[in-house]
Amino acid sequence: MIDIHTSRTQDRLRQAALDLFLVNGYQSTSLRDLASSIGVHAGSLYNHIENKQSLLFELIEECMDDLLNLTRRRLKRALPGQSRVHLFIQAFIDFQAGDKKRLILLGREKNNLSKEQQQRIYNLRGDYLDCLKRVIHAEAGIPEREEIELRFLASSVIGMLESFVLWDHSFQSLSNQEVVERFTNMVARAISPPREQRSHLPGNEPTRKSPASRQLPSPTRHYPQAGPPGRDG
Repeated sequence: MIDIHTSRTQDRLRQAALDLFLVNGYQSTSLRDLASSIGVHAGSLYNHIENKQSLLFELIEECMDDLLNLTRRRLKRALPGQSRVHLFIQAFIDFQAGDKKRLILLGREKNNLSKEQQQRIYNLRGDYLDCLKRVIHAEAGIPEREEIELRFLASSVIGMLESFVLWDHSFQSLSNQEVVERFTNMVARAISPPREQRSHLPGNEPTRKSPASRQLPSPTRHYPQAGPPGRDG
């Protein structure tokens, strides 16, 4: 049976770590700082955590897990004809509205994890990236064999969303829904069919020139008639 007091102390410790890591940075936050912030002795922290790095890992892993699970639930509930790109972006914006601190910590401090811990986060981010790749594949019609293009587009979209967490002070006049709509429209344009595909759509057939017109320059511009100007042959 979980001790209620222990559980509350762990919750307070995790919240204190989140706040101190963001304000002071992980490297500049000591166990003594953490203990002092929740009113306990530094030695007693080992009753709740293995070490400071494990605490950082728990915060970052939980953040990535929660974001991934929320996104999967939203995509799973997609209605026929509903934009899954919109749902993906909506999930991220809703998540950052309530968990902005954890997302910032994820971006700033993941390099302070051990190699094994970083690999775990990398795998979770890979799962998140795969979610968006499948969405782009379905909505943009990019063949799955075009792995590089799918990964490039998905990584670019996620990069924009993550940047928004750090720079959203520029969008304070916009509601979350307005932000979602703007992001969705921008991404929809980015993943629209390539020009060579659009050219084969009805009404977009390219104008074809004859072989002669493509290969031969205009004789009047590049091959003037022989003889002095002003004289007829």
